[in-house]
Formats: sequence, structure tokens, C-alpha cells
Amino acid sequence: MLHSGNALVDQILIPFVLWVFIVTGLAGLALGVGLIVRGAATFRALGSLNRWVSVRNGMKPLEEPHDIGKAVYGHRRWFGIAFAIGGAFTVFMMLAQVETASAVAALAGKARPAIVDWALESLKWLLVIGGTLAVIVGVMLAVSPDALRALETRTNRWYSPRQLGKNADTMHFTLDRWVEAHPRTAGSLLTTGAAIVLIGALYVWSTR
Repeated sequence: MLHSGNALVDQILIPFVLWVFIVTGLAGLALGVGLIVRGAATFRALGSLNRWVSVRNGMKPLEEPHDIGKAVYGHRRWFGIAFAIGGAFTVFMMLAQVETASAVAALAGKARPAIVDWALESLKWLLVIGGTLAVIVGVMLAVSPDALRALETRTNRWYSPRQLGKNADTMHFTLDRWVEAHPRTAGSLLTTGAAIVLIGALYVWSTR
């Protein structure tokens, strides 16, 4: 009997996973038999379904730079004051008003207190650090914009997600070519594997 003791897992997750295995096994059987019996027709059908989706083309709009520096430096005093006030308010609220102990007590029944305490303390100090940096940037923007520009020049780096994903657009047809050259062998292996998956999934389903 396959039971986890959790109603959500037993009633939703496990049946869903079993159905995925059953459908996958049936599809694998159909494809394997098709490769064995009518390889050419199966390849034509698969060819009509193939679609190439380019990751780099989809990420192209993310590569377009949007420079807000002119607007920020054009009204640097107002932005500097806003950053400084917002950062100072965040730091004050985190240090003077937020008590993680009460939040941990409220959430203790839903998660382990140690984990909740660690997560809340980490979030609190990240906000404190972020608020402090906002105050520093705001003061520099309002008082010493040239120093802020020099700091930006040294720290700014452009990372291209399209360049990082360049190799993801390279197509590899080694397995496809092998299947095309040996359709019956590939079909037999696929049919055997799919049958094992299907029989195992049906057996687990019947014993639940």
C-alpha cells in the first residue's frame, strides 16, 4: 500500500504522478510499436510535430538597455532625499518596531520555530542592510553625485543572458540520427522500457 499519511499527497499528488507514468507508458508503447511496424510513417509524423523554440530570440527584449540615469541625475536632490528618507524609515521600522519573536510564535504551529526564526531574522537584516545602502546612495546622490558616478563606473557590469544561453540553442541530433538508422532496435528498446513503466504504474495503482 502506497500511503504517506498526508491527505493532500495521497489524494492528489500520488494519483497525479501515477497518471503521468501511465500516460507516458502508453505514449512510449505507441511510439515504439510505430517505429517497429511503420518507421518511415512514424518519422514523418514526428517531423510534422517538431518545433524549434529559440531561447535566445525569446530573451532578446531583455537585452535592450533602459537607462534611467539621466532622469535620476536630472532630479538628483529629490531622488536623493526620497532614497534617504525611505531607507532611514526602513531601518527604523526593522530595528525599533519589528519583533521577530512574536512572528515566530504565531507561525510556530505551521513550521519549525528554528527555521521560521532564521528566515525572519535573515529577512529583517537584509532589509536593514538595504535601507542603510539606500540612505548612503541618497546622501551621495544629493551631495556628491560625481563620487556616486565614479562608484557606478567601477561596480556596474553588464551580464548578457543571451550570451549565457548561447549554447542552449545548439542542436544535437546524435540520438535522432541513431534512431533513424536503427528504427526497429530503438522501437524495441522504447517499447520494453515503456511496458515496464506502464506495468509498474498500474501495479502501484491497483495496490493503493
